[in-house]
Amino acid sequence: MTVLVTGGTKGIGLAIAERLAQPGQHLVLAYQSDGEAAEAAKVRCETKGATVTTIQTDVGSIAGCASLMEQIGKLGTGLR
Repeated sequence: MTVLVTGGTKGIGLAIAERLAQPGQHLVLAYQSDGEAAEAAKVRCETKGATVTTIQTDVGSIAGCASLMEQIGKLGTGLR
């Protein structure tokens, strides 16, 4: 299963991602601008055994959401 967490690299979103991170879990963490925080979040979740993909986009816009869905589609995994 793949889980999308928007804002998943800081604050409440990161706490949710860390809670979901476990062996066999694939997380997609969407973030807007802080690449360093995204990389740190990826490492934190991978340490717990999850596979993590980070995607930079603005989910506050229609174009950003469309881009996010397009990029997730290219991963070859389904969202549930």
